[in-house]
Parts: sequence; structure tokens; C-alpha cells
Amino acid sequence: TNGQLGSSLSRRLKSIKARAKTLKIWEKIEPGSQLPLLQEPTEPEVPSVSGHEAFAGVDKPTDTLQLTANGLKTYDREMVRYKSLLDAYKLKQHNCCNPDDTLQQWITNLKRRAGIDDRVEQEHARRRYKAALVPMRGPNQWNTWLTEYDQASGHAEAVGVPDLLSFDMVSLDFGDAVARVAQNWVPGFMDNGRFEPNMD
Repeated sequence: TNGQLGSSLSRRLKSIKARAKTLKIWEKIEPGSQLPLLQEPTEPEVPSVSGHEAFAGVDKPTDTLQLTANGLKTYDREMVRYKSLLDAYKLKQHNCCNPDDTLQQWITNLKRRAGIDDRVEQEHARRRYKAALVPMRGPNQWNTWLTEYDQASGHAEAVGVPDLLSFDMVSLDFGDAVARVAQNWVPGFMDNGRFEPNMD
């Protein structure tokens, strides 16, 4: 039905946003963004041995064994730089979407590059949600704990983690998690507050 399709699409878009933020590209692809799209990275060239100082009698060296100490030192420095550039290139490859691809292809690429599918993403989100339910040690951690709980539960709900399908179960989880530092508040919330019409 249209309602189910809309709900499914909404969850999917939240999931895309969460993944895009993880890959640090959301600001580039969000609707209405004025930022330029990421440029496809260029793979660095491997340094050539032939352009370095070689022993007498060797016109164009083909092996590092033919290089003088000075030539080998220069070549080694270039290789270190090359490896650094190659690492940066590989990282950018995982954070780049081709502007000529469709949005569907972007989503597919994001999932493939992140190495996830819906089931795995749900498992990760469920683990994070369960970890966020570990009670805080004291009230001074309230803001940090609540921020992580909010993000973890929101993401888990967006990707369809079954634990988040029932508001009653979520309320019980939340109440158990904060009981140690909010002893006076939890009973009132569990008995009355969670049944308020705007709570679900």
C-alpha cells in the first residue's frame, strides 16, 4: 500500500542519511546542498626506477639494484610518498559518488563500499542500541548517555530493528537503563507518562 511504501521509503532515506554521514559525504549530497560534489580521485603513478641515478654504464636502470646509494635513497623517498598518496586515494575511493550515476546506484555503491546489506546493518544497529542501554555510572553522564541512546535508538528504528517496533518494549528498556540515576522519575514515567498520547 502507499502507506507502507511511504514508511519503507522514509526508513530507507534515514538509513541513507546515516550511512552518508558516516562516510562524511552527506553535506555534499543532501537535497538543496550548494556544495560541489566530490571529484573522482586520481590514482597516483608508481615511481619509475629509470629516472634515478644509476651506476656507470647503466643508461636506464630497470631494477633498484642498478641504482647508486643516492639514487636508491631518492627512489625510496618517492616510494614512501607514493604509498601515502595511494592510501589517500583508496580512502577517497570509498567516499566518492559518481555524479553521473542515479541515486539508486549511489545507494548501491554506498552499501557495497561499506560492505553491508540490510540484515548486517540491522545487526550493527541492534548491537549499538543494546550497548546504548548500558546504564550510566552517574547523573553527570546524563547528556552524553542520552545523546548516544537517542542516536542509537533512532538509527535502529530507521533500519527496522525489531526491538524498536514496540513503544512499550522501548519504554521498558529505557526505564531499566535510567533507573539507577532517575529513581524518582522512572516509576511515574512507567506508570503514567509512557501512556500519554504523544509519547509514541
